[in-house]
Order: sequence, then structure tokens, then C-alpha cells
Amino acid sequence: MSELRPGWWRVWTSGPPMTWQDDKAAGQPPRRRLAGVLFFLEDHNYDAVAAMLKLTPSTVRTHVERLRQQLRRLVNRLADEEQGGELS
Repeated sequence: MSELRPGWWRVWTSGPPMTWQDDKAAGQPPRRRLAGVLFFLEDHNYDAVAAMLKLTPSTVRTHVERLRQQLRRLVNRLADEEQGGELS
């Protein structure tokens, strides 16, 4: 089982956002962001993320689903902008 290296999570919990999309991620709670990084970017499954963050797998699924919803809204807004709409 993978484990988090001490302190690496600080990159995702502090510091200025680098892009508009990062700014959206920065508005999420730290554990939700970590769950998203581990699930989407590091390709760990729910059980592995849960073990690393000391959460239940169902909590990790909830965090991942909420991030998906946020990303879906962002993608839809960007698509609307590309088609001539305005960001609200």
C-alpha cells in the first residue's frame, strides 16, 4: 500500500493558485483536494486513498464525486464561453 511522504500535501493546502482552474481547486477543502489528486492524478483506487488519508472509502467516493461535479460545471462553462457565451 502506498503512503504519503511527510509534508508533500502542503503543496495542495497552501500557497497561491497558479491558474484559474487551480483557483477553483483551491476553494475545495484540503482533504477533498488530496483525495482528488490521489485518485485522478496518482491513479489510486478508493480503498488506497482512504487508507492514505485515514478516511472511509465511502467518504473518498463522496469527495471524488463532488470534485467531478465541480469539474463538470467548469468544463460546461468553458465550453459555453468557446461557443460565444459569457462566464458568469
